[in-house]
Amino acid sequence: MRLSISAAILLVWFLACSRDRVSFVDYRRLALFSIFGVSINQLCYLRGLSLTTAINATILIGMIPVFTFMIALVLGRETANVWKAAGVLLAFAGVFVLAGPGSVSFDDKYSEGNMLLLTGAFAYSIYLVLARDLLSKYHPLTVVTWVFTFGSLAMLPFTWNDIGKTNFASLSLSTWLSIAFLILFASILAYFLNALALKTASSTLVAVYICLQPIFVAVLAVWVLGEVLTWTIVLSGVLIFSGLVLSATQHPTLVEG
Repeated sequence: MRLSISAAILLVWFLACSRDRVSFVDYRRLALFSIFGVSINQLCYLRGLSLTTAINATILIGMIPVFTFMIALVLGRETANVWKAAGVLLAFAGVFVLAGPGSVSFDDKYSEGNMLLLTGAFAYSIYLVLARDLLSKYHPLTVVTWVFTFGSLAMLPFTWNDIGKTNFASLSLSTWLSIAFLILFASILAYFLNALALKTASSTLVAVYICLQPIFVAVLAVWVLGEVLTWTIVLSGVLIFSGLVLSATQHPTLVEG
């Protein structure tokens, strides 16, 4: 529902407002990118989260900047830079500290869920690196429109049974409002802003910002739920923001490629 309704809204925008004329070759590339950025990413994340712990998920999703940096280097999209590498590692360390090393469990019973989360994180990292090519040619919303459209179609075979079993008439107003929030903010706006950032920033820098998510969650928990602001949250925030500064600052590269 999240992806299909988002795709429908974006398609209306594309047909009514967009001036982009996407070539057939680029449609094929968009379809491929959607498999990584939407289909594999979302399916592995949702299924993996149900098979492991929330703490494990926080740590494994924090691997996205690490994967993105490695993929960008291998594909020659970015240059090896000790400062950028240090920034990525600092940001990941911040996520690890916030989650609590003692709470992380890699017991065999969580292995399937952990592997699915890693697969989803790796797939999204590929998307972040590859999507930059098309973002130099098309409006970010055009890219997001077709990534969501192809991605939602690819997910239908895996979700059709669950859709058929859902009693939509029984859903409460708060549930529909939550779905609307997921569609408008967590899907359309989030992917659009990521795409907009990718037009001018490196894939690694965009990925590092993902590490801010658990910090925002922790701060909101203090503000909304009345939880206590701990030194762990403060230390984690310092590490993540330090990582962002290092990743964003231009330094001389060590290896050209």
